[in-house]
Amino acid sequence: MQARVVKSLSLMLDFYGMAISSTNSLLITRNSDRRICSKQYRNLVESYHNYLRITRIFKSLVELGQQDYVPSIMLFILAEQSENGRLDGRDLKASMDRYWAYCMRERDAQSCVAHAIIWVRNDGEFTMDAYEKIVEKKQREGVWKFDAEELGLGRGSGRGNTWITGRVIGRLRSLNN
Repeated sequence: MQARVVKSLSLMLDFYGMAISSTNSLLITRNSDRRICSKQYRNLVESYHNYLRITRIFKSLVELGQQDYVPSIMLFILAEQSENGRLDGRDLKASMDRYWAYCMRERDAQSCVAHAIIWVRNDGEFTMDAYEKIVEKKQREGVWKFDAEELGLGRGSGRGNTWITGRVIGRLRSLNN
């Protein structure tokens, strides 16, 4: 059953322009074909019906014992938004911040993702390198942890992310406590 869940996840990720890394089974990457990745990313950003489907996928992963993929996927998407300006549609961000962050049961995973989202939405940078370091630390030490200073992250361009409401940030911050 676990193998089938991961196979289904792999199919879903392919549909959204992503893949499970061939070198690290918890690391998410872009689809190797740039044209497919670009087309699927555009579809993900523009097709709002995908967001409810992703919520159900995340909840299923948690129920079926593959909960570590949820924060990994979310942090990958966050890195794409921050570093590459991809997957950064307003509605996709809102789903991440308002719903997906609450699909996880493990407090350290919730806290890690919530802290990373708050950091990025308040104009902090978040890179693919930082994402990979978080995943590697999870595999090495068994805990999800976001620490901007430890990851060597700085502030962004000063453009800000004013669309996020104080209410959402308040909910995300409550995950950190």
